Amino acid sequence: IVPWGWTVMDGLEIRPPGVGPLSQAVVTDRSGAVRFVPPDSIETVRAAGGTVMAFQSYPSLLVGDGEIPAALTTPGQGVGITHRDARLALCQLTDGRLLLLLTRFDGLGQVGESIPLGLTLAETAELLRGEGCRRAVALDGGISAQLAVRTGGEWEAWRGWRKVPLG
Repeated sequence: IVPWGWTVMDGLEIRPPGVGPLSQAVVTDRSGAVRFVPPDSIETVRAAGGTVMAFQSYPSLLVGDGEIPAALTTPGQGVGITHRDARLALCQLTDGRLLLLLTRFDGLGQVGESIPLGLTLAETAELLRGEGCRRAVALDGGISAQLAVRTGGEWEAWRGWRKVPLG
């Protein structure tokens, strides 16, 4: 299994950009600045150089200054608008900070915490916008939604059922 789309690690391009109107790249430059790059601007950023880390994901949840793409709310545009699942998303707040969101259904306690039930993509976008996000992209969700956080040397992990290549 390999990641989809543009992948840059330590300044080295591992994979070229993918094509997708709802995709978005998360890019870190030499200064450490992080930005969310829409698909029509990826080639410009790529050609300019200076990218230290980048990955491309799908679909965009918030674009511009917090707008939800119509494809997330309008049937027939290639996105399952009624599908509910565990969600993993990354967003950029208006002050530039990043927020990582992992949603899990916990109605059955520990037994059901990794069952793929939850929000639609549009509901996820609304939640992120309500937290002050202006740009956001979904990461691998459903049975792949997982997260590991290290605080003070200790790890806390929320595991998914399926392994992912860039987790």
